[in-house]
Amino acid sequence: MRATLLRAFLRGVLAIPAAITRLRVGDPPRNDRGTMLDRETHLLVWLENHAPARLGGGGITRGTPAEARAAMRRSVSIVASQPSARLEVHDDRVPGGPAVRVYRPEGDPRPVLVYLHGGGWVQGDLDTHDALCRRLAAEGNRAVVSVDYRLAPEHPFPAGLEDVLQTLRWIPTADLGGPTLAAEGRVSVGGDSAGGNLAAAACIALRDGGEALPELQVLVYPGLDQTRALASHQSFARGFLLTAADIDWFQRHYAVTDLRDPLASPLLAPDLRGLPPAIVTTAGFDPLRDEGEAYVARLREAGVPVVHLDESSLVHGYACMDGVVAEADAAVSRLAAVIRAG
Repeated sequence: MRATLLRAFLRGVLAIPAAITRLRVGDPPRNDRGTMLDRETHLLVWLENHAPARLGGGGITRGTPAEARAAMRRSVSIVASQPSARLEVHDDRVPGGPAVRVYRPEGDPRPVLVYLHGGGWVQGDLDTHDALCRRLAAEGNRAVVSVDYRLAPEHPFPAGLEDVLQTLRWIPTADLGGPTLAAEGRVSVGGDSAGGNLAAAACIALRDGGEALPELQVLVYPGLDQTRALASHQSFARGFLLTAADIDWFQRHYAVTDLRDPLASPLLAPDLRGLPPAIVTTAGFDPLRDEGEAYVARLREAGVPVVHLDESSLVHGYACMDGVVAEADAAVSRLAAVIRAG
């Protein structure tokens, strides 16, 4: 009930005419490329910065991992969509491995998308990304398998990646509760933020091990460079939801010993040839923007087909804001359409 009331409050605030909100919060800023932040996102960011309790948050870096996880669950329950598409959904478990949630559209067999939630390798679970996975299944025409991989700091690098690899190896022979095309090799892997990092790393690990590769990798505003050397980390270090302090906190818990390890920093892999075709989305006001764009360029240089969705007016995390921000809702639809066509 509280999430429903807060969602209604947010929608009411975002519906206030710009001429009125401008008096309180000012005009949306422009980024280093001259692009203006989406107006609704600007209001959402302002509320998070000035009244985080209203959005169920309160600051990642000020609490324990358990508190941060609870805050993410509250926030997503307020801002994520509530899809109504008819799907067959059930929970399962990889033998000896992570829990998964399977989403299957009704009807003919579909290709499989193994999906890895974001949350800095510390937050997120099957519930925080339930709405997004439902949309990707329904609109992307995929049987989606969401993976509840192990989280840091209890399970630091590379535990989560090991769970992802175990899941990908299991999928072709798994009983997913109905017909899919997994046995024919129609398996993709994707994720947002830290999940995008894990998806890219899994593709590199499978290629280097001579194993079967996914047919597609879907990287949604992925974190791909633990060294954080590119300019967007400075341009958007604070003020746009994901801050430099947040990333410090995530990295400290993920505990990568070699920041240049390609399985932690896929952008720094010496060779990207032979990887699966990719869909990569980036956000224009995101500290991770430049590394996502750099990965697009390196994949193309390596001869890997890439579709790049440049969501230039949005911030990191927009895929879970589709319940209140119209442009985020449209961005998820664009992503699902490209997945459906892939």
